[in-house]
Amino acid sequence: MSKEWMNEGAGEVKRHVKTIASVAFLVVALGLLVAAVVKQWSDFTRAVGLIDAQTLLLALFAAVVAQFTSVMASRESLAATSHRIPVAQVARAFLTAALGKYVPGAVWPVAAQMELMKRNGVPRTHSAVAAVLTMTIGLGAAVVAGVLGVFLSGGSIAKYWWLVPIAAMCFAALWPGLLTWVLRLVARVGWRFRAFGEVSVGGRPLLGATAWSLLGAVSNGFQTWVIVRAISTSGTANFWLALGAAQLAFAVGFVIIIAPGGIGPREAVLVALLGPIAGTSGALAVAIISRLAQIAIDCLGALVALLLSRRHRHDDVAFQRGETFTEADGRRSP
Repeated sequence: MSKEWMNEGAGEVKRHVKTIASVAFLVVALGLLVAAVVKQWSDFTRAVGLIDAQTLLLALFAAVVAQFTSVMASRESLAATSHRIPVAQVARAFLTAALGKYVPGAVWPVAAQMELMKRNGVPRTHSAVAAVLTMTIGLGAAVVAGVLGVFLSGGSIAKYWWLVPIAAMCFAALWPGLLTWVLRLVARVGWRFRAFGEVSVGGRPLLGATAWSLLGAVSNGFQTWVIVRAISTSGTANFWLALGAAQLAFAVGFVIIIAPGGIGPREAVLVALLGPIAGTSGALAVAIISRLAQIAIDCLGALVALLLSRRHRHDDVAFQRGETFTEADGRRSP
């Protein structure tokens, strides 16, 4: 009994340390970002001034499309665990949980999605597996799109070679046999993880999740390209470089889990890769505007989730009466 108490206490301390480290990292990253903007204030404001309303609308539209593809990828990952849920219900959970990525601690998006999907009859273990699958496939798609984009633009990916084996491991997750083996292995860690051994994963929906993730990567690349095109010092913008920069930036920000929402590393990679065509101040403007657009869409998504929650409140009542979703078409059955 005392041993279990000590283990739980140690785990609690580790969580607090990680949270403090994330907060400290966020403060430092934001401080460096503000310092960079202040240092190049005149060039930065000039670059921002080149962005017109049409560019902003296109950037926001691309962000909306990317958010929708994330919802659909999450839905396909849930389907891979034998839970075919209606789009509106998945969106309600995913869009609400998406705000968790800005909270220090890294686990909040998964934890929130587990609790929200439980209302739709999805066990927490299945939701956790689906959430991890969505993130894993999304990371793999980002690395593939990023490396391909930089390569086609004639740029060098030497600094980001370490992402390639990560992408290979991500796409290895598409093999159901390996997934099942990993889940069985996790189930042996302790009694709290035994339920993971009962989760079975199908292959076809994972291909759908991959397709949606790749479409999201292209959409994010398009958003970056639209902004770069407006402020490029050369008057032109290479779509492939914008795609590669956006996705490698996302991948690096994702891998550095201590950075909430990838804030800091993502902007640093964007500035490094886009500097040659947009200038340092211009690339900084692209990074900040892209980040603000993402935050705006995340907040809008949370608002949409709230509206969906009110609209479908009767679905939760129906679930409490014993109705569930059928795997075939997502309709309720007694």
